[in-house]
Amino acid sequence: MSDTEEGILVDRMDGAEAEQVKETENLLDFGDTPAVDRDESPISSTTDQLIDLSKPEQPVVDVGSSGMEAQDANVRTNDDGIQDIPLQDVAQTQPSTTENENKSMPEDIPEKKELTSCMAKWLIENNVDPRVIDLIYWRCWKRSATVFGGIMFLLLSLTCCTFMSVITIFSMALLTVAFLYRIGMTVFNAVQKTSAEHPFKHLLDEDLRLSEESVQNVAEKSRTFINAKVAKLQKLFLIEDAVESVKFGVMLWLLSYIGSWFSMLTLSIIMCIDMFTIPILYERNQEQVDNVLGVVKTKAKEVMATIQAKIPEKLQFGKAKTE
Repeated sequence: MSDTEEGILVDRMDGAEAEQVKETENLLDFGDTPAVDRDESPISSTTDQLIDLSKPEQPVVDVGSSGMEAQDANVRTNDDGIQDIPLQDVAQTQPSTTENENKSMPEDIPEKKELTSCMAKWLIENNVDPRVIDLIYWRCWKRSATVFGGIMFLLLSLTCCTFMSVITIFSMALLTVAFLYRIGMTVFNAVQKTSAEHPFKHLLDEDLRLSEESVQNVAEKSRTFINAKVAKLQKLFLIEDAVESVKFGVMLWLLSYIGSWFSMLTLSIIMCIDMFTIPILYERNQEQVDNVLGVVKTKAKEVMATIQAKIPEKLQFGKAKTE
């Protein structure tokens, strides 16, 4: 090896040693390294961990699917690739529990107004079925309209046809509708290739037979009602009280006069209309009607007092008996 080659080799070795020394000095020099921003980096030391543990834990917020779009718009990403979501933005995107409960709760059913008319109180005192009272006073207008329309349609049909023909025509119509519905459901299940139960199974399972207790209850009420009316008629026809018997005779004369104008079927139609209209109208206009009835009642009492004064004392059995 010549002197020139040895000199080149020595120069290369000296350059390599100088580079190693420079790298070692750079590794040992901490003064020139920039300070790490605590806000932009995760926890970097044990002291920072202790400080973070001393802080109260933030509540965990569950972000619903409805607030994902607003959340993505407010997401911020730091230098380490970690997404930071502000709690205020999350709280705004989260639907409130109160609103969800209000949406899930059904609408409040309006309470039934208390009936204040004397007619309604009389029905309640005489133990009339509450369902009948609800129908008469239109508590549920759909049910009342259905019952009223059905009764009126039946009565109007009786004006055109006989009772037997109306019953048979209604029965055949009901049978035809049920038969067509049964066939339609069978064809529908065959097309859909599904095995379904009888369409009227829930009606067939219901027990429509009268129980012994219900029959006894109706019989007892009917017996009490009939006995009370028979005792009342006995007193009227045997003239226990002359004034009451005269009133009863006048009422019979008025009924005979009305019967000469209308048939029993027409009277039934008028009674049905009155039953579904007069109670509710009187309930809504009670004060005005009471004022008019008060005047009429006063005049009627004056007329009855005049008539009773002209009756001989021997015929006033009721008055003598009360004295």
